[in-house]
Amino acid sequence: MLGSRGSILGVGTDIGGSIRIPAAFQGLFGLRPSHGRLPYGRAVNSYEGQETCPSVCGPLAHNIGDIKLFVKSVLSQKPWFRDPKVIELDWRESAVEEVRSAGKLCFGIMKWDGKFMPHPPVLRGMDMVADALRKAGHEVVEWEPYQHERGIDLIFSIFRMDGGKVHNMPNFHLTIGCHRCVCQIWRTGDRIVESVYYWDDSG
Repeated sequence: MLGSRGSILGVGTDIGGSIRIPAAFQGLFGLRPSHGRLPYGRAVNSYEGQETCPSVCGPLAHNIGDIKLFVKSVLSQKPWFRDPKVIELDWRESAVEEVRSAGKLCFGIMKWDGKFMPHPPVLRGMDMVADALRKAGHEVVEWEPYQHERGIDLIFSIFRMDGGKVHNMPNFHLTIGCHRCVCQIWRTGDRIVESVYYWDDSG
């Protein structure tokens, strides 16, 4: 609805991209804040009680100004008095001005994580962004993640520590473009991971 301009603002939840990926596909702006920055409130959580890698709430909007307005408005209500997990930290306009006046900024770009290679158009898009930043006088550093594959294994083991009871569904349907993959899940969850590996290895 937000992507078709049926709404001016939306709020999503995110652990590994559930705000950022839809925002990118729809030409929107999305913010996944650090844990404890914005209140989760009474939003439904698919991993209730899972505190090792917690989900967060964040805004999706049509422009960066709306994102800023949302965050400032929420923090102005001092949400830490309602949600004890929120850090007691007001919006700091001085920090915004400090970044604006810095002139030269440093950006880290991770072109791939050592596990799943992005498609050529995505790599080309990252190169275009890096070139534009350099031309604007900023520093760009190519960042190589540390033991990312081990991190993937750890996070999936955390998500499946209950043996898949939270996701005990007979079938899982995933559609990407015109391709559909129907996977049996979630006793261990390994089948959905295998399908991702297959797409990656198939080129």
